Amino acid sequence: MATLQYSAFDSAIFGLRFLRVTAFDVSALADEIAAEPYDVPLVIDAKIPASDSATIDALRGLGFEKAATMVELSWQARALHIDLPHVETELQLSADDLTAHAEQFIYQRFYQDPRISRSATVKLMHTWIANSLGGRRKSVSMGRNFCTYALNDDRVTIDLLSCIDRGQGIAAQLLVAVQGIAVQTGLPAVHVTTEAENMVALKTYVRAGFVPCATAVALHFVRDVQA
Repeated sequence: MATLQYSAFDSAIFGLRFLRVTAFDVSALADEIAAEPYDVPLVIDAKIPASDSATIDALRGLGFEKAATMVELSWQARALHIDLPHVETELQLSADDLTAHAEQFIYQRFYQDPRISRSATVKLMHTWIANSLGGRRKSVSMGRNFCTYALNDDRVTIDLLSCIDRGQGIAAQLLVAVQGIAVQTGLPAVHVTTEAENMVALKTYVRAGFVPCATAVALHFVRDVQA
């Protein structure tokens, strides 16, 4: 059984061979890594439940290093006894604003890894934001600030929340808008995942009624990559 999956999207963004761990058979994973050419720059991305210390230790033994801790939070839908904020459902960002959004994701797990190009990580976020706002996800926005999300069978899943106009409570209002969408569509919960190192984001979600429900460790195997 293959344990690694090639990502053409990430490979193009980072300018190297990019793989993701899809199964945690450590012996098979070791064989597949050994089969990768030594002269080809390589990044392998893995996310493991934080409780699975045995697998985390085994991956470290293969050369993986921790990049970040990922926290999933959940808000259970209930009646909202407040007026929903007025939001737009389409947003066209200027080139400068798009860049400003991309550059502020300094806690993104690849940005936290000093072995991975910071400029490539900003390019990743730039492309991710453009794709999300370009129709890959639904969105709510206030001014040039936005939250993108997906409607799944059993939840609303927040994709990105980004505000470049700080100190105005816009992030909280965007979250209320998404919570209102969950209530209106009859979905029982809103879920979001962020890095534990991003304390501002975590506090924003907790204030909005989100509760941590799962944690994972993001680990990277990096070979011959210049930061």
